[in-house]
Amino acid sequence: MAKKHLLLLLFLMSIVLGGCAFSSSKNTPPSFDGIAEADQYEVKAEIPGKVNDVYVKEGDEVKKGQTLATLDDSLLKNQLEAARANLELARLKYEQVAGKDQNLEKQAKTGIKLAQTQVDLAKLQLVKTKIQAPVSGVVLYPSVKPGDYVNPGSTVAAIVDLNKIYVKYYIPEKYLNRIKLGDTVCVKNENLKMAPTGKVVYISPKGEFTPKPAETREAQSEISYLVKVELTKDFQDVRPGMLLTLTLP
Repeated sequence: MAKKHLLLLLFLMSIVLGGCAFSSSKNTPPSFDGIAEADQYEVKAEIPGKVNDVYVKEGDEVKKGQTLATLDDSLLKNQLEAARANLELARLKYEQVAGKDQNLEKQAKTGIKLAQTQVDLAKLQLVKTKIQAPVSGVVLYPSVKPGDYVNPGSTVAAIVDLNKIYVKYYIPEKYLNRIKLGDTVCVKNENLKMAPTGKVVYISPKGEFTPKPAETREAQSEISYLVKVELTKDFQDVRPGMLLTLTLP
């Protein structure tokens, strides 16, 4: 009787704590391995220029909007000053003809608009000399160093978003009825202190042969369905490339 009470207590504790509990049934449930993945972003230069400074290195954590590198802005600053000077001249010209000649006044207004457009464009180009992180994450690698010249589209750095990690599993057709979209599942890796929890966010509507590398020839010959699990809890120690095992109920 005491043993039954102990088992019941352990079961209730696992529910309250909200952690992952794996079956200890004599009938071994089917398990499948998947590789952890994360979205990777290549940060690219938008304008040409010489790299002045690089502020990050491999493995650095960065926040969205953080400056990763800067380009030489001396020429663009000169262009901005010239555009501002032209804008002032356009405004002076307007003051000279305002109320005197409608045609000249109209031309002067057009001149102000064109000059303002050049100022705005120069400001925008100047902002683009600061190359910033599009998301928070970890720097995989910087692709440039001070003194390098970049063109529009040149990769400056690569960032991986560790706040959103997912795992792809290929589930054979005979087990597909054990899992459905929206299910909360637990995955494990013996090197992790805690078993991450995830949510099934995608199940392929079309079966396919399990892609290589599959563990066995039998697995390669089975029709399987891609199941994508997004990790939602206790995955702070998970890194892309890590093997995670999903055990079906």
